[in-house]
Amino acid sequence: MSELNNSTAGFIMLQHHFVVRLTHYLAELVEMFLKSQLINSKCLPCLLHALEACPVNKTQERSLELTVNKVFMKVFITTLITERAYKRSKIV
Repeated sequence: MSELNNSTAGFIMLQHHFVVRLTHYLAELVEMFLKSQLINSKCLPCLLHALEACPVNKTQERSLELTVNKVFMKVFITTLITERAYKRSKIV
């Protein structure tokens, strides 16, 4: 009987751990989805309208791309592989 109780307790603990991890993962997905929706619905239309109203040269365009990438990286808490490679090549 003791082995059955230990097995049942182990299964319940594993199930609880799985549910907690899944809930955390789903919460992160929902948060990322909401952030992307906010950016797509509010920020990008403003930026596109500004770019149509004020033409930019290549240097300014690259600067804007870098800024937009930095914003996305901060919002989604990530880094770009190319940026890491760039930093490594700069150090060498």
